[in-house]
Amino acid sequence: MRRRTWAAGAALVALPSLALPSPATAQDQSILDRIDLRAIAEIETAFETGGGDLQKADVVLTPEATIDLGALGRLTGIARIRADLADDLEPGRPDGQGTIRSAVSRRGLVGEFGDLELRELYLDSFVGDVFLRLGKQQIVWGEADGLRVLDVVNPFHFREFILPDFEDRRIPLWAAAVEIPAGPLTAQLVWLPDHSYDDVPGGDSTFAVTSPRVV
Repeated sequence: MRRRTWAAGAALVALPSLALPSPATAQDQSILDRIDLRAIAEIETAFETGGGDLQKADVVLTPEATIDLGALGRLTGIARIRADLADDLEPGRPDGQGTIRSAVSRRGLVGEFGDLELRELYLDSFVGDVFLRLGKQQIVWGEADGLRVLDVVNPFHFREFILPDFEDRRIPLWAAAVEIPAGPLTAQLVWLPDHSYDDVPGGDSTFAVTSPRVV
């Protein structure tokens, strides 16, 4: 990996939940009351302290929607819209998505600076005492601050190597997760039909990994 010294600044703005207009009927009102919309807008920049070169200029919008489906459970959807005007972390249009990510988990690339991604889309439900989560999700085992010991279900995107939080680095997968209580213990069963793998940036990126063993 090329060694570079970074100085970074970030501005975070949490947008309030959107107020939906009052519908005409009581039935419509009950449906709209079940929907919660929110979004987070972020601006992140990073400079190389040695030469002062701009290495990152991210503008990110993360919209999220949750829908209460009553007895069926709760549906959650999270997307990410990002533009990096510096275009140094993943220069141009990153190739290799066809072998790194499955067709149902790839990002949509917009020009040379932007990408669109459905981060998560899952249904939470209960069948008796059994908890089900079906859809595109992050499955976290044994997370600790700064450590990955059992947290090995979801692959990682190393666009910024290990700098972002785990939640932002994981590549969510289409999966079915079932949690079954058994006395004081809980058994979890996971089915992963999504064959996506760690996304390592190419050789011309800031955090390129050059070790043949790792690549």
